[in-house]
Formats: sequence, structure tokens, C-alpha cells
Amino acid sequence: MDKDVLDNLYHPYPAVWFFCTYAGGIAFGWIFITRLFLSQLQIVFVSSFIIFLLVYLFYRRYLLFPALFVLFFAGTLNIRFQLAQFPPNHLVHYDMGKIDAVFGRITEAGYRKDGKHRYRFDCDSVVIGGTVRKAAGTVLLYQGKARKKFEPGDILKINQAPGRPALPSNPGAFNYRHYLQLNGIFHTLYPADDETIELLGKIKSSRSLSTILEPLRNSIRRRIDRFIPEPAASVVKALLLGERQDVDRSLLENFQKTGIIHVLAISGLHVGFILLIFMLLFSLLRLPYGMKIFLSLGMLFLFVALVDFKTPVVRAAVMIALYYLAQFLERRPRTLNILAGAGLLLLFFDPAQLLQPGFQFSFAAVFGILYGYPRLRRIIPAPRFYGRLGRFIRKYGYDAALVSVAAVMGTVPLTWSYYGTLQTGALLINIVIIPVIGLLLTVSFLFIPLSFLNIWLAEGLGELIYYIFKGIETAVTLYAKLPFVQVYLPHPSPLMLMVFILLLFAIFNLKSTGGHSNAEKVSTFSGKRLRRIVLLFFILYLLIIIPRHNGNTLQYTQLDVRQGDCALVRFPGGVNILVDGGQSFPFDAAKRFVLPTLRYYGVKRLRYLVGTHNHNDHIGGFPTILREMQVDTLVLSPKAGRSRLYRYLLKTAQDLKIPVLFGNRGRQLYVGDKARAYILHPTSAYAKGGFSGREVNNSSLVLKIVYGRSAFLLTGDLEMSAEKALFSYGNFLNARVLKVGHHGSVTSTSQTFLNLIRPRYALISVGQGNKYHHPGTATLSRLRKNGVAALRTDHFGALIFESDGQNLRLVNWRTW
Repeated sequence: MDKDVLDNLYHPYPAVWFFCTYAGGIAFGWIFITRLFLSQLQIVFVSSFIIFLLVYLFYRRYLLFPALFVLFFAGTLNIRFQLAQFPPNHLVHYDMGKIDAVFGRITEAGYRKDGKHRYRFDCDSVVIGGTVRKAAGTVLLYQGKARKKFEPGDILKINQAPGRPALPSNPGAFNYRHYLQLNGIFHTLYPADDETIELLGKIKSSRSLSTILEPLRNSIRRRIDRFIPEPAASVVKALLLGERQDVDRSLLENFQKTGIIHVLAISGLHVGFILLIFMLLFSLLRLPYGMKIFLSLGMLFLFVALVDFKTPVVRAAVMIALYYLAQFLERRPRTLNILAGAGLLLLFFDPAQLLQPGFQFSFAAVFGILYGYPRLRRIIPAPRFYGRLGRFIRKYGYDAALVSVAAVMGTVPLTWSYYGTLQTGALLINIVIIPVIGLLLTVSFLFIPLSFLNIWLAEGLGELIYYIFKGIETAVTLYAKLPFVQVYLPHPSPLMLMVFILLLFAIFNLKSTGGHSNAEKVSTFSGKRLRRIVLLFFILYLLIIIPRHNGNTLQYTQLDVRQGDCALVRFPGGVNILVDGGQSFPFDAAKRFVLPTLRYYGVKRLRYLVGTHNHNDHIGGFPTILREMQVDTLVLSPKAGRSRLYRYLLKTAQDLKIPVLFGNRGRQLYVGDKARAYILHPTSAYAKGGFSGREVNNSSLVLKIVYGRSAFLLTGDLEMSAEKALFSYGNFLNARVLKVGHHGSVTSTSQTFLNLIRPRYALISVGQGNKYHHPGTATLSRLRKNGVAALRTDHFGALIFESDGQNLRLVNWRTW
């Protein structure tokens, strides 16, 4: 590459080059973290550093590439040391099954109004077989509606072993283990009861700034709880302290759906409002410009410490500091360099931040604004308004709209990748909601000092905050019900994301700037660039609409819906059926587990929605699924139900004009030309009779799915007494995969039934620690004696099988 060309690319944005290189090294180290040996990395890093020094001494002109090479492997080493290097006595080296108790102290406390507190617990020793051994590592300690409340500095003995954090239950679900590990937490602990924890004493916590400010945080919490009614109080704590644990779940869902969840998280938006408040305050005191900036940055730093150094706040504060530093040094501050410099500084101290969604969304949104907003101004002409009103509309309408569009465009690849959605509604509502949130934030900041001065004033401001919030809540709730605010897409492949990012850059650079001087520069549309955009749109469209599911592969997924049943079968040719849908109480399994999984796979239409029998843990999620998905036919057991849920389900199907088919023995469901789905049970005799739990269980639809040499037998909640009705099928019951009846209860899966099926795998859909004690020990023993691999959803999450008609494969989809 010609050096002049290289200089033109590098010199305007050196920090961007350094940030991208260092971040690339971190990503490389993370992807290959289990394949790279530390000694190899150290040799490569030292070698590259020596080359860098030689080039610096003798060939300084070509210094850039060796410097970037060193920076790349510095990032790789940094992430390796943070996430894969542990001291010899770390908890990861211990067998958790042998630990009787752990000793340590509370370093952080997260209190909740419902009593389900969380603590950061630093372990210093463990008890194994009566012997105390030194240990290290951080444990996330949970309390379930506890009577005791611990504080930072408390020394505890917990008579229980920690465990590893939960893995995702279903494909596309949040990986909690991954999230905690990136925060340096590799174990969790859920004490059986308060008596499991012994308080041994208390030591003073380290005198960090965050610890010193803890009494102030507690005082602010008490003031908010005292003077601001709920649910506004929880939202104000989220805005001022970054504590979202008490915010109502439905409110969070509405904010997430409309694409404005970022306003409830401590972010650069809050930092901007705070800086503005202090700048105005110090301007009223007629302080010199330099002193005003210095004091404002000092107050900003205190706020960063008050919110416990949350990443978006630190990023924004560092960017502001770098901007004013460049001003004082009389250097032209390039905003992208400032953003990259702030990112480089954060990743140097905590490289794992790069892998966290919060960091990614924060930087993507700011990048979208800094890079995309000025380019969108060139593409979209400003409306011609005159006078004061015109200037106001242009500044707060046109400019605000473009900033909102640029920020949303910057984060679209992330929302698509993490949530499988396009937040189309965010384009509009951000324009309105951000100024109102700014008003709420300003009043909330005024409330804090005034609440210490006058009770009447505090109560008045508390009521004002409440009504401002209620207005926001009402608007967001109504807006979330509109059909266009969120568009669901299949989970993107890396190629899809790459094409989409190229498309965004192509759109931002649709207009080229020509001319030799600033006076001559004119923005013009480039026909060549427009053709590139059309081509990228077409490629992306093809990638989305062409099914990624292999046309010759059948995929069976036994979802983890806790104590319930749900199976998704994706047939060759694109036909999808769902068998059962989990429970509706105490939570809606369809909303929590089923729909996110269907959307992750890109399933928009179900040929059949099959309810094996009329119990809540099987059809409880059906009304939600019928409303949210396109369902061709609802298939139910011929035994009518008497519950309110059953009547509501039939009414929902009637209102949506979805035909209902009552299945029985001998019927076949059409699932394409390559596979078959047979209903083997119930007979008319089992469709009659009473409505006891056993009678309803024995009326379960039994399905056999056949694709080539692979067969699956789904038995609902069928019990032994009704299994006899299937014995007449003989060898036709043979199936490689058996979905065990009644969640593995002792009342299901008789020896004779197993002899006829001869399965290789037995799938047990069950909730962890369920009150029914499913699966039964006798059932598990019987499966084991027959050489059948018993796979439980409470142990393995969703169970996925794929078959090409000849070979059956169990898919290991979880990231351990």
C-alpha cells in the first residue's frame, strides 16, 4: 500500500485504528480461548514487541504495522489473563460436590423490595471433609425472601456448596453463565434457608470512593422510597443510581419492545443532562470558563462514583474529559477519535467489557450518531421553515429525528443479533421520549438536595415526578400495542450481519462530497453507490427469506418449559408443528420460552398446534401462541375439558377463525411428502368417562413421527394403565426417540411398553426441583436397565435431534 494513501487513512483517526486493533485482539483471544496456550501467546507478543523496537530504532517510517501487531496481541493476552488464568486455589479447581461449607465476606449488596437480595461474596476458604482449605473466587449469593439482611463487610459461613451459573434453557435464550463469567463470577449459591448462613463478624470494607459514597446512596434510596410513590420510585432509582431490580417487569417489557429501554439504564444521555445542569449552575455563579469546566467535570466524576462506575457513564465521562482536554491543548477534537480513545481506555482495564451487550450497545449508538448523523443530514434535506417557529422545528424536530434514526441504525445489528428484532418503533418514540425523560431526570436531580431541606417541597416534587412518570408509562404502554413497533426476524447468521453492516455504511455514504475547498464542497447523489445499496438489499433479502433449515433435515426440539411439555418439529420442506405449549400459571411459558425459541428459528407459521390433553402444563400457553403465531389448525384430544382455560382456548381459536381438529386413533397429520405423523391414541373409549387427573392423562394424544429410518414417539401424559391400548401396534411402536409420558412419573413407561418401543433415547420434560418429584426413581432405573439414555430438560435444557432420514444426531447446542 502506498505510504501517502496509508497516511490519509491513518492520520485523521489514529485512535480508531488502535481501538479496532486492540478490540480485534480481544475478540480473537475470546474465540480461541480454549485453543491458545499462554506460553505461545507470550512468545508471539514478546517477538512482536522486539520487532516493534527494532523498527522504531531503524525504520521508524514503517512503525504502524508492528505497533498494531503488538496492540492486537496485547488485547489477546489481556482477555486470556482475565478470563482463563486462575490461581491454584480458585474455586474452579474444586469439586463442588465435595465442599461442605464456604467462608468469605460480602463485598457488594443489591437489595430488592421483595426481599430477594443478591450479594457479591468473596470466598477465602472452603470446608471439605472437616478440613478448612484456602480458596479464592467470587460467588453470587442469592436470598429468597430472606429474613436476614447482610451488608458489605459481613463475614459469613455458608453451610452449602456453590454451583455453576445456569446455562441457557433454549436456543437463543440469555446465557446467564456467560454474562456472570464476563463479570468475574464463576459460581452462584442459593441457600436452602436463612439458617444455612452464619454471620461470624464484620470487617470494615476498603475505603474506595464507591464504598465511601454508600451511605449517600442509602440516604437517596430512603428519600426516594419515602416521598415518591411506586412505580415511579423504582424508575427514579434506575435513572439516578442505575438500580433496575425493582422496576416492574411488564414496564421493562414495554420499554424494550418500543426500543427505548436505554432510557431506564444509566447512560451517556444522563451524563449529558447532568453536565448541562452543572454548567448552567456554575454559569449563574459567573465563574471563569476553565474553572466552570473543571468543577463540572469534578461533579461528573462524583456522579460516576455514585452509580458505581457503570460502563456507559464512564464512557461518556471519559469522552467529555477528552473533548475538553483537546480544547485546552488547542487541538481540533475529532469525535470518533474521542469515542475510540474512551473505548481503548475502558478495554485496557477491563477487556471483557467488549463482550458485554451493554458496552456494545452504548458504543454502537454513539458511533451511529457521530458517524451517521452528519451524513444523514447530507442525504435528507432539511424542511424549509422560517421564523422562530421554523428554527425551533428544524432544531428540535428535524435534527432530533435524524439523531434518533442514526442511533437506531447504529444498534440495529445488535438488536437483530441479540433479540431477533428490528426496533422500528424506536425511530419515532425516541424523538418524544428523550426530552420528557430529560425533564423527569432534571426534576429528580432537583428533588434529591431539596428533599433534605423541606418535607413539603419534597412531597410536592415527589408527586410531580409521579405524574410525569405516569404520563410516560401511559404513552409507552399504548405505543407498545401498535403492530409496527417491533418486527421479528430469524436469528441472523454472521454473513447476514456482515451484509447488513455493509448496507448501513453504504446508506450513510450515499451522498458523496465533491469540491476542492470548503466553499466548493457540494453533496451529490452517487449512482454507483445507489446501485451498491440496491444490490446489498437484494442479497440481504435473499439471505432472510431463503430457509436456512436444510431441506432434507428433520429437526426435533424438546423445549425446556420447566414443569410442562412442549416439542417443536421442523419437517423437510418447511412444515412446522408444535406439540403442547407449556403452562400459563404461575407464568406464561409460551411468552417466556416458546415464542422466543420459535422466533429464534424464524418460525412464523405452524401447520398444526397439537395439545396432547387438556391440562394447564400442556395447553396453558396455547392462547398466547394462537394470538402471536399464524396457526393453520389446532389439534386437541377428543376428551372435552371443563376448565376455564379450555373454554378460553376454544373461544380464542373461534375468534381468530382457526379450525379445531379433535384427533383420535388412526388419524394422520399431513406434514409433507417425506415424513409421516400418525395419531395412535386415544380410542373412543378413552375419550369418554370422568375428568380425574388420571383419566385426562390417559386421553393424551400419542403421536408417532417417522422420517426414513428415524422415528419419534410422543406420549403426552399417558400412564401405564392406558399404555396397554397401544400394545396391539406391536413393532410399529419402534422408535429411536421416546418422549417419556407424564414427565417420567412412576405411573408411566412400563417394561412391556419399553420392550415394544426399544428406544435409544428417552426425553423427560421436567422442572428442576418440582413438587411432584418427577421423574420417578423407578422410571429412571427401568430406563437405565434397558440401556436407554435418559435426557432431562432440567439437566440439559432443550433437547435437539436432527435426522437426514438415515442417521440421527443429538445436537450439542449449549456453550459450556
